[in-house]
Amino acid sequence: MEKKLSGPFRPKLKKADKSLDELLDKGYFKEKIEALEHIVKTYGLPKFDKE
Repeated sequence: MEKKLSGPFRPKLKKADKSLDELLDKGYFKEKIEALEHIVKTYGLPKFDKE
């Protein structure tokens, strides 16, 4: 049986970090994002769950 954790041992939920959104809107990372999109379109995403 699993024991339910409570109090300080309970896992904490993390929220999405919105502080980088304004940097993306300003286009600071535009070149890197375009390069990454090209790589993903060309080669696809890696298969992490291969056995």
